Amino acid sequence: MVWLVRYFIRKSFLGAFLIGSSLFLLLGCAVSPITKEREFVLVSEKEEIEIGRKMDPKIIEEYGLHEDRKLQEYVNQVGQKVAQVSHRSDLIYRFKILDSPVVNAFALPGGYIYITRGMLAWLNSEAELACVLAHEIGHVTARHAVYQLTKVRSYQILSTLGAIFIEEYRVAQRRYSDLFDLLFVGILQGYGRKNELQADSLAIEYAFKAGYDPEASVSFMQTLERMKDEPKKERSFFEGLFASHPPIEERIDKNREKAKAYLVDKREVIRLANEYKGKIEDLLYGDDPRHGTVIGNVFRHRDLAIEVTFPKGWKITNEKGRLLVKNPKADHIMELTSHDLAKRITAEVYARDFFRKKGLRLISGTSVRINGLDAFVSVADGRVELVGPVRLKMAFILKGDKAHHLMGLAPPYEFKGVEEVFSQSIFSFRVLSADEAGAIRGLRIKTYKVQRGDTLTSIAEKELGEAEKAPEIAKLNGIEVGTPLKEGDLIKLIK
Repeated sequence: MVWLVRYFIRKSFLGAFLIGSSLFLLLGCAVSPITKEREFVLVSEKEEIEIGRKMDPKIIEEYGLHEDRKLQEYVNQVGQKVAQVSHRSDLIYRFKILDSPVVNAFALPGGYIYITRGMLAWLNSEAELACVLAHEIGHVTARHAVYQLTKVRSYQILSTLGAIFIEEYRVAQRRYSDLFDLLFVGILQGYGRKNELQADSLAIEYAFKAGYDPEASVSFMQTLERMKDEPKKERSFFEGLFASHPPIEERIDKNREKAKAYLVDKREVIRLANEYKGKIEDLLYGDDPRHGTVIGNVFRHRDLAIEVTFPKGWKITNEKGRLLVKNPKADHIMELTSHDLAKRITAEVYARDFFRKKGLRLISGTSVRINGLDAFVSVADGRVELVGPVRLKMAFILKGDKAHHLMGLAPPYEFKGVEEVFSQSIFSFRVLSADEAGAIRGLRIKTYKVQRGDTLTSIAEKELGEAEKAPEIAKLNGIEVGTPLKEGDLIKLIK
């Protein structure tokens, strides 16, 4: 009897293997645009383009487009110039500036390429812009996203076939489905060291063929290296958001070596530093005042005309639709959100309805006035996914047609020690006067034309009123504080 069981198990594995292999052979033949060799993929070019087309509106909805049409067109022109010399020049590429202060650039399958205004602020020449866009074009031409999708689909096909043929596999799949998801989640977390280095190499090749100085890829990465001390939201994905990304020092060395190899033939190449800096003159830097600004530990929102002071040293992240504040030393979090009111009701009625809908257990609550506003301050117990039980200090503050939720949460056993900290922030909530709200303006990129005898220290003192800001200017411009300045060059400032 044992030999019969073994026979059927072997036959089951063989059936799954043969059918899986046949499917892969039928679906998985394609020629690499880069190497011209046949490679295994399960995503056609038509499907690749369709994936990008469907994801594009979601990206725009999440981040928003930068409103400067002239700058959008400029970035598109540079991108198209580079794309024309790529391995997939027949694709229609779309280059878009996202309205985000985060320093980032990325590509979707099928030629959809995005760069944030935060990234543009840290670039120092058109050549650097070309190299960043060329890096993303490289991901598209090498079909890195397609190969990721192929890995995921291969897993899906094999797991489905295994479940069809092998009862033991069906049981294991049901029992360990979360484990399988965990094993493959890494596939979705970046392109990996090899692919990032390939995109770097292709970027240098494309930039050079488009007439740009390939060493601009080196200068920009050196700027990124100087950004290590910047707040996390200002750092780039180049710094290695994923463990699979190679260290930036390695990329600088490899890019320098590759760029020098291209410059051997002495072909004339361009940087266009002043031209680029002129294009980004008046570019918004950091938070958009329409969505609220953070200075130190104080959050102010111009359109809502509100201000809240949060604990010193806590990290404040201004996300779309919410403000998230976290204690870097503990699992203590605060959140501020604003919601439209449907009816004129009291804060207590609003709060009790909220608790009922959310299924939170109200421990205590009091109607109060917070700087003249009707509010309900409460303590409740709840549960957060992947965290477990939490205790919350929640305030519902009504102002005009808005209900503002200001919440602090911590593990129940730590709540007592942090409750007063939550309360201080809650009771700091206040309405801004029309003059205060009107005075909230975002920071902008401005340019200064270097005059004879100028140094970064003298410029910092003359233009910003603080000589101590010279290192910040140096970092923004990708140079050292003591770098000699050339008369007529433009220096970026943040004002």
